[in-house]
Amino acid sequence: MVLWLLFLSSAQAQVCACARSALLPTGAVTRPGEVTASLQYGLALSGDPELYRGLHVRDQHGDSMAGMFMPPDLAHTWTVGGTLGLPKDLSLAVELPWVYVDKLGVSEMPGDVDTGAFGDLAAWLRWGRVPVHGLFVGAGLAPTFPLGEPVKGSIVRTGRGTVGLAGQVQTAWLPDPRTAVALSVGGSAGLGSDEGYRLGANLQGSAGVRFTPRENGRLGTSAYTVLAWQGRDREDALVYENTGYLSQEIGLGASWRVWERGLRSATVGARGFLPLWQVVGDPMYARNFAASVSLDVVAR
Repeated sequence: MVLWLLFLSSAQAQVCACARSALLPTGAVTRPGEVTASLQYGLALSGDPELYRGLHVRDQHGDSMAGMFMPPDLAHTWTVGGTLGLPKDLSLAVELPWVYVDKLGVSEMPGDVDTGAFGDLAAWLRWGRVPVHGLFVGAGLAPTFPLGEPVKGSIVRTGRGTVGLAGQVQTAWLPDPRTAVALSVGGSAGLGSDEGYRLGANLQGSAGVRFTPRENGRLGTSAYTVLAWQGRDREDALVYENTGYLSQEIGLGASWRVWERGLRSATVGARGFLPLWQVVGDPMYARNFAASVSLDVVAR
């Protein structure tokens, strides 16, 4: 039984455009000396009132810019990552996202324009073990380092603008060799000063199942749900009441191991997310959909 094949890689507790779409854990027990690399592209649309936004949407504070036209946001996120296996079931991993926001129209709000910036660099220390046959448990902790300034009052989270801390715990259970059930809970928060602009903390959890038609087969499918919360932004004593959200999404995914030789492999994946319900501070924060594609390589 090879547990690291069970689940697609997770975006962890990143503060980025796709934070609501946290994925199921990999179930990976990284071998000492193992090196992996990953590349993921994500696409998310928010703020279009004419498209699907879930079965229920509640705006806590109404349209704060009712007199101005503000077009939807189409956020593109490219994330590169790498992992090095250590002894004692430990591994080190780094993740760095680049976010570009395409405004689908000309906004009447000054400064509401296309934006491109690096997100926060995360340096993870992860632990994972199979304590009994068919059960994986894992945890991770990461400081995050800002490479740019946060976008004030925006749905797009390119970065905190301050040092932060992220964490995650996860588990996966195999009732049979082709089926797995997994749970992941994580979050992140800033550790900087209370002065200046700072983003709200976030929490997210995902739970679901993965099915492989053949034992240790190349094809895997997954279905899961994601519950996510983001706190309100603050600037000194000012609270941005229109920021923050609480949402639940459903996700479907598929992966295909396109190449393998010994313990090395390359896997491509695709995921899609739709909201079930969401509570937002402003209509522009309501999510329409999100999707991503990825390439994960075990190099040695």
